[in-house]
Amino acid sequence: MSQGETKTQSLGEAIGTLPNVLEATIKNLVAPIVDSASQLRLDMDPGEYDLRPSMEEYEAFRRFIMNNNRDDVKFQLVFPQGVQRVGAHAFSLCSSLTSVTFPVGVQWVGEQAFSWCRSLTSVTFPKGLQHVGERAFWKCESLTSITLPQRLEEIGEGAFCWCSSLTSVTFPEGLQQVGASAFRGCSSLTSVTLPQGLQQVGKYAFYGCRSLTSVSFPKGLQVVGAWAFSGCSSLAVATFPEGLQQVEYCAFGGCSSLTSVTFPEGLQQLGEYAFYGCSSLTSVTLPQGCSYVDQSGDWPSFPAGCTISVKGSGTKRRRVSLKPAFQQLRF
Repeated sequence: MSQGETKTQSLGEAIGTLPNVLEATIKNLVAPIVDSASQLRLDMDPGEYDLRPSMEEYEAFRRFIMNNNRDDVKFQLVFPQGVQRVGAHAFSLCSSLTSVTFPVGVQWVGEQAFSWCRSLTSVTFPKGLQHVGERAFWKCESLTSITLPQRLEEIGEGAFCWCSSLTSVTFPEGLQQVGASAFRGCSSLTSVTLPQGLQQVGKYAFYGCRSLTSVSFPKGLQVVGAWAFSGCSSLAVATFPEGLQQVEYCAFGGCSSLTSVTFPEGLQQLGEYAFYGCSSLTSVTLPQGCSYVDQSGDWPSFPAGCTISVKGSGTKRRRVSLKPAFQQLRF
């Protein structure tokens, strides 16, 4: 097979060189003997294989893929119709997997299902998917873009954490929560438009996304969690919506490109150190009735020279001091 050519094989063809009894066991998925397939290895030609197991072959095929993890063999996997859940750790550490296509009907992707799949470049999510579990695609370093489907309600904690090549995410309307650390360390992500219906951005959700330049928040968003955008050093534009109630501790710490911020009516609380380390910030405008703590000393809530205004009150305060500890902060 020539280099770069995709080879399509059925399971029977792929294991055709094995003893007949083992081949029959895998093909028919006879339990509990199928556990023997967990040791299955095959002397396969180098290249990329397009694998499309039937529903009956799925579990044996999963084990087959996991146990033929080689740098010179890559698998494109199309899940069979009938699969509804992908279990926890199902393909974790599978460095041979390059592409995953889910059929309509998959509702749940479990915890760490594809974590550390470092060759994974493409994932096609189905309509009807409801849940992406904790660290489901954690550290998939080759994944470049994802489109999340309608009806998805929640992105689990750390779901796409440290996907360092991820440049684009399309969020569906109706998504209610972006989990803690969901996109933490996605250092190539450049812009984020969060969807209508979103209520909460979890703590550390976009922490350390240092290429992120702009964020658009939807109406109805209620909470921006602690450290949610800390360390987003390229973030220059953040537009906050009506209905926002709370910005938590250090939510925008270290966003050194932010120059001005205006919050809408209804904001109830601005957490401590919300803009700690935002060295370019010159202006923050708050609504009347918003509770905030203007810490000074070694850990100032706002940078030196920043003017803090309260709408309709005529109240303005200007920070004037800058402590050495503030200058040494690293995110």
